[in-house]
Amino acid sequence: MKRLVDAYLLANPALRGWSEWGILGFSGIIGLAVNTSRLPWFPFINIFGVLLFLAGLFFHLYSERSHREAHKRSTEISGIVDQGMYGKIRHPLYLSLIIMDLGIALAFGLLWTLVLACGFSVLAVLTSLREEQFLLGRFPEQYARYRSRVPWRMIPGLF
Repeated sequence: MKRLVDAYLLANPALRGWSEWGILGFSGIIGLAVNTSRLPWFPFINIFGVLLFLAGLFFHLYSERSHREAHKRSTEISGIVDQGMYGKIRHPLYLSLIIMDLGIALAFGLLWTLVLACGFSVLAVLTSLREEQFLLGRFPEQYARYRSRVPWRMIPGLF
């Protein structure tokens, strides 16, 4: 199981994102077809989910502007980026993926898709922790200074 998780965490970030969205979309369509447990407050929760997804997408695109190598594997990154959102939090792209996953889940309004999105969120946090270990090993002094200047991984004041 550890090997499977490691392979997933080290996979190409863009491929991982698209596969997660595919799984969420497919499970949402199947869930709607078989009428699984729905979340309350229809249709408000669905509208909120779409808006949350769009906010996450905007945040993702905004963060990408500062980090042109963001969709490369960690081993292919040539340096530490501390511009834009990376000057406020260390992992804005992982945060944006979490927001988009939760948005997709709420847009479907199904308990099952929300559980999947929470699972993908945990994997995004684990990936960010793994990436930090790698970057600290690859750019020890530069990343240590960056971590001291930008103490928060994803949510200022919390994490």
